[in-house]
Amino acid sequence: MQKSSIKINESVGIHPTAIVDSSAEINADVSIGAYSIVGPGVKIGKNTTIGPHVVIKGPTTI
Repeated sequence: MQKSSIKINESVGIHPTAIVDSSAEINADVSIGAYSIVGPGVKIGKNTTIGPHVVIKGPTTI
């Protein structure tokens, strides 16, 4: 069984249809839109809005 390493701040809004990989790091006040995909190795910084239908592949820092 693999452990999840996802790090998500409490003030994050993730649309129910979005997919976020377990290795992603999501900081405070981030919004992830409908049908977006946040892949492995992605780090999203504070106060960031990811719109709908966005695909982010890692390693990437925003």
